[in-house]
Amino acid sequence: MFVKNRDYKIHFGEKYNKLLVLSLGEIRKRRKYFLCKCDCGRIVEIRIDHVLSGNSKCCGCSRNERKIIHGDSMSNKHARLYRIWNGILQRCTNPNNPSFNRYGGRGVGVCEQWKNYVAFKKWALESNYRDYLTIDRIDNDSGYSPNNCRWITRRENTMRAHRGIKHSKGEFNGKRFEHVDRNRAIGS
Repeated sequence: MFVKNRDYKIHFGEKYNKLLVLSLGEIRKRRKYFLCKCDCGRIVEIRIDHVLSGNSKCCGCSRNERKIIHGDSMSNKHARLYRIWNGILQRCTNPNNPSFNRYGGRGVGVCEQWKNYVAFKKWALESNYRDYLTIDRIDNDSGYSPNNCRWITRRENTMRAHRGIKHSKGEFNGKRFEHVDRNRAIGS
């Protein structure tokens, strides 16, 4: 049996992506809804034009699977650890990333193992990752890898980046100034 809906012919028992059309459901706001069974076993009412256009491919179960695999998040926001990993990859491999010149552009790369998020996450958790820590490369001229990275606080990271640099703040003729003597960092 089929139902004609505008220009669509919908056959009961026909499968669209993960949805099997079972029967006609309610009509709400002049829209036809159909009762569909998803591959996961859940029965849902979905607008048939969404099913036919591909906007609805399942009951929503794939969305949850994808988020768990891809970002460890059940909300629309990626987990912090995933964002850190993605930022590393972008800085090192994407020439369109604003930071590429300071990373990938000067030869800083990512080890093969860490190109997989699950492997990076495993290392991070085994290395005492916490949400208040940032990733740090021990040798700034080497890439991101388990033997060259560690987790440190933002304060430690700032102090590490500015060690040996003399900062001067003051006021002269009523104007504030800040001077950074970078020559001190290289021993001049």
